Amino acid sequence: IKRKRIEEGLRALMHKKLYPTIKTNNRLKKMAISPISNVLTMFDLLKRPEVDFDTLMNMDGLKKKIGDEEIRQIEIEVKYKGFIERQKREIENFKRIEKIRIPDDFKFYKIPGLSNEISEKLTAARPISLGHASRISGVTPVAISILMVYLKRWREDRWKKRQ
Repeated sequence: IKRKRIEEGLRALMHKKLYPTIKTNNRLKKMAISPISNVLTMFDLLKRPEVDFDTLMNMDGLKKKIGDEEIRQIEIEVKYKGFIERQKREIENFKRIEKIRIPDDFKFYKIPGLSNEISEKLTAARPISLGHASRISGVTPVAISILMVYLKRWREDRWKKRQ
């Protein structure tokens, strides 16, 4: 029931729109909230650090229909949505690079763009995957990107030679 009320609250925020009228912006100004220049949902307004759920209730003249715990959860979900989605994308990306295998005989020193230090670290550690390589101290995200591109090219070249 609690989750249902939270989801209903989130849906309501997504559907309730604020228009950039003089009246709306004056109300925002009185609450020390910067004005809006485009149509905005209450959901988007709640993303702002200076806005909380009570502010939205005052803006809209609504009565509180849900409990403090649900309100707190709604605020967390709205304010941290971008961060949570970015974390999920990073996890998916990590899972993807974890699957990219590095051949046993791979020559890291032949990769243009990798520093000698990183090539030496990779050669010494002999990582079995890009994920493993990314966890080696001193191996940068840029180095992993270079390695990923080079591995892809290396595989394509080997595939062409077989045909």
